[in-house]
Amino acid sequence: VVLRFMSGNFEGPFLPGYEEVDGPNVSIGLTRIDHVVGNVHNLLNTVEYITRITGFHEFAEFCAEDVGTVDSGLNSMVLANNSERILTPINEP
Repeated sequence: VVLRFMSGNFEGPFLPGYEEVDGPNVSIGLTRIDHVVGNVHNLLNTVEYITRITGFHEFAEFCAEDVGTVDSGLNSMVLANNSERILTPINEP
């Protein structure tokens, strides 16, 4: 996943240098994103970084005892945007 942040007074259809073209008004009706998962080696450092650059907050937290089995387990922190319409679990195996 690539996160791009634009600063300043940019207004445009996509990114600086792109030009809007005529085309059909296409919408797939996406209004919520639930479960865009990231698997990382260092959960706390990654969550700190993502919350700092996105403004997301911790929505839920799970540990190996919550979601593990005899053979596996993981730690997970779910991050959300302010409206909680975007949820992204960050997992550490």
